[in-house]
Amino acid sequence: MRKTIVTLFILFLVLALPVSVKAVPLRSEPSVVHTIDPNMLLVSQISTATKATGMALAWGIMVFMVFAVILAIVMILRAFQGKPIRKTSQWLDIAIPIISLIGLGAAIYLTYVEFTHVSALCGPVGDCNAVQGSPYAKLFGLIPIGLVGAIGYIGILFAWIWRRFRTDTLARIAGPAMFGMALFGTLFSIYLTYLELYVIHAVCIWCLSSALIITVLMLLNLPAITQWLAITDEEE
Repeated sequence: MRKTIVTLFILFLVLALPVSVKAVPLRSEPSVVHTIDPNMLLVSQISTATKATGMALAWGIMVFMVFAVILAIVMILRAFQGKPIRKTSQWLDIAIPIISLIGLGAAIYLTYVEFTHVSALCGPVGDCNAVQGSPYAKLFGLIPIGLVGAIGYIGILFAWIWRRFRTDTLARIAGPAMFGMALFGTLFSIYLTYLELYVIHAVCIWCLSSALIITVLMLLNLPAITQWLAITDEEE
């Protein structure tokens, strides 16, 4: 039963993503007025180089996320055959809340930027303010994406704490729950990175960092879901 539920859940997430991507309307780029001012030309060259660096980084993270999802699907299929990934070491398990706290910090900062409309600190890569100022920075036009991410990280932290200090039924499914939340976050991050690359034509270093973090969390929780699925014949 649980195998069927997990299979349907993963298929729903994977199939729903491309449908959502196709549903996004492409926006026409505003016309650009060029100037012959040498200072402006220099600024334009620096901006172009920065944008190219951000796009390359976004592409690299996108490839990593897609590869991680494919790896997760393969490992889950192996778990169905009774071949789970062995339990992670203690320090890798401790890394889950630490990484989640880092992701939570980034999500809270993005939420602050989206609510207060202040300029984001972007650093030398990408254009965070272009991304945060786009209509895609809010889910359904109402909920800041950063807030959605913060709720997800809090959920993962809560599940980890529950699994760590409790032994009830909820504690036994906390690992699969963390994987499910991280998988959803990874797929949603793939969708958001696609928007940055092909629709907004700008990338946000905070968004890319969060995408990388949630993907790592998905991989760290992969052993838990495979062990949960690898049920012996007696348990079935």
